[in-house]
Formats: sequence, structure tokens, C-alpha cells
Amino acid sequence: EMLGNEKVNVYEGLVDENNHDTVSLIAIDADGIMSVGTTTNGLTYKIHGRVGDSPIPGGGSYVIQGIGGCGATGNGDIMVRFLPTYKAVQHMANGSSPYEAIQLAMQEIREIHPSFSGNMICVAADGTHASGTSNPNIPKRYVVRTMEMEQAQIWTCPDGDCNAE
Repeated sequence: EMLGNEKVNVYEGLVDENNHDTVSLIAIDADGIMSVGTTTNGLTYKIHGRVGDSPIPGGGSYVIQGIGGCGATGNGDIMVRFLPTYKAVQHMANGSSPYEAIQLAMQEIREIHPSFSGNMICVAADGTHASGTSNPNIPKRYVVRTMEMEQAQIWTCPDGDCNAE
């Protein structure tokens, strides 16, 4: 961004190893159709030559119409092996809330990789949402906006987990 003749870095102080450019999005349209997507920075944890986890269904994001969707960020090499977003949606299909589904999917990874670094958001088809992290000492945020809202709400999760049930 330019301010007069001076270039200004609008991201200075906002982007570091704990807060970078990976984003997950879950949307429900007016007809109840759900979509998910996850971007990736593809740098921090990527093994040279591999495809990132974000384009792998169940790695970066996953949705089942009428059930819910999830998105994930974090160590992609571990995400692609465990497919946590797929598993979380399956947990929701079996009756778990979004929060419970995240906890179950993350627990499986943490049992094998205790130092795993990752975050997830899940939204049920009814709009119930939650977030979870394997890094409980790092506050997380996510944004929610429904068609009824004039402005988006920013959910701040001091311990990394938010349960909006």
C-alpha cells in the first residue's frame, strides 16, 4: 500500500510463524448448499516435491451436504496423512457437534504426534460452528457472518478453542 511516496507494509507485526496466510472458508448459501476451501502458504512445513495438503479432500477441507464442513491449517505433511477434516465431518455425520468432531479428529493426531501444530474450524449444516487447535497457548480468531447479520463477528478464542453451541 502506498502512503504518499512512501510504501507502507500494512501486514507488519501481523504476520509471523504463528499467524500467516493460510485461510479456511466454510459457506452455506440461501438454499443450504455448503462449500469449503483452504488456501495454503505451502512453505513452512512442505516437503520438497509434494502436493500441498489443501487440495487433498479431507486434508485441507471437506464438506458433506446436509451434515457440515471443516477446514484446517497447520502441518500439512501430517494433515494429509490423517485427513482430519474428513474425519471431523464423519464424526458430525455420526452425531458429534462441530466442537466434539474437532476434538476427536485432533486427538487422533496428537496421540501419535504430540508436537503437531494445527487448527480446525467446523460448521454444521444448521450453522452451528466451532474451532479447535493443537496449540492451546496461542489465541485464535475466526470470523462468522450469516445472512441475517449486517456485519461479521470476530470470534476470539483465548485458549485456541471456541465452542459456539
